[in-house]
Amino acid sequence: MRYMKLSAQDYCPDGTPDVVKLEWHDNQRTPSLVRCVTVFDMDNDGNLDCAQPEDIDNDGVSDEWDRFKAIALARQFLEFNWFSRDQSFNKYLKVSAYDLDASGFPETVHLRFHIGDARVAFSAKFYSVTGGQQGAVNPDVNGDGEVDFSDADQIRMFCTAFLALGWFTAKCSSA
Repeated sequence: MRYMKLSAQDYCPDGTPDVVKLEWHDNQRTPSLVRCVTVFDMDNDGNLDCAQPEDIDNDGVSDEWDRFKAIALARQFLEFNWFSRDQSFNKYLKVSAYDLDASGFPETVHLRFHIGDARVAFSAKFYSVTGGQQGAVNPDVNGDGEVDFSDADQIRMFCTAFLALGWFTAKCSSA
């Protein structure tokens, strides 16, 4: 199974994450970690603006477009307001996508918001089927106290950016 693990941390105790780690994993490999990119807020203005150069979309080229995609995905992840306020990286998001019918495009994206190694605090799903139908099954992912269109839209935007990286599992029978 392929998945991404995203975690953010507030190094400067100002309530705003300064660092986001993006990790690509594949359980079919040992070790499972395939790639890791760190995105930073270099000038401490509350805006992520620097990323390590790395080929994040598997096109064989590490360029400015990859850096842009890494920063954009990290910024979208921060919209979930799911980060560690200390130096433990104990909160993280595990994202996996499945192409069940081998069409080349995943129908389902699973988001699992973890605290610690094993505990799932909550989860969400995004569905996209042939013909353009999309939907999200979600809790209050942005922490504003309401489950509404804003939460579903955040999930849709994040999952769309995630799917553009092409990191998914084909013909998987279970989540």
